[in-house]
Amino acid sequence: MKSILLICVTNLLTVSSTLAYATTDFSIRTEGGLSGYGGAIIYNVNPYISLALGYNGGQVNWKNNIKINGIRYNIEMNNNRTYINTTFRPWTYSPNNWLQAFHTTIGIGYIGDNYDIHQNFKVGEARPSQLNKFIPKNFEIDAKGLLDYGNPIAPYLGVGLSPKFNLNWSGFFEIGIYYTGSPTVRLTHINNNEVKADPKFTHYELNDNFFFKWHPVAKAGIAYSF
Repeated sequence: MKSILLICVTNLLTVSSTLAYATTDFSIRTEGGLSGYGGAIIYNVNPYISLALGYNGGQVNWKNNIKINGIRYNIEMNNNRTYINTTFRPWTYSPNNWLQAFHTTIGIGYIGDNYDIHQNFKVGEARPSQLNKFIPKNFEIDAKGLLDYGNPIAPYLGVGLSPKFNLNWSGFFEIGIYYTGSPTVRLTHINNNEVKADPKFTHYELNDNFFFKWHPVAKAGIAYSF
């Protein structure tokens, strides 16, 4: 009798585990984080692999300032990012809930972010020597510029958790990183006057800035499976 009961319980758990992933092929997700707010359309290839086409945008500052040649500037981030990711869930049918929820992600993103840079230099304050080409150093300078990625296509790698609440609803938590390469800061305006582009005086390569070369991602959301 005990053996029969054990077999019945085992079969019931197996069926329940299968039903937990017996959704249709498509789901949608809303998400928000360091790269803005948005969502994704997800196609479940099988219980282990899914494909996601998503977008994140909006004004979310994950960093309020940036140092260029040792001088600090204020930065305002306008995110605009489209991505295609492949997600792997290696332990979909594990009896451990944490392992079930674990996933890894690889993908590629189009980084169309616009980063506005601004700083006001009072008379006597440290300032880039290049600015003296436009305004003598005994005058106040209001400098504005843009941070520009030469190649907007960036590979992505991430890890996270996707715990299922029931047959249709699940959570989404992920951290990751885009490799965007070294961006360039371009000076565009001095005292509200547009300046002519001159790489020697208006362009600054950020070769040693980790957080703008390796773009951090941290986001959370909720998904619904049809």
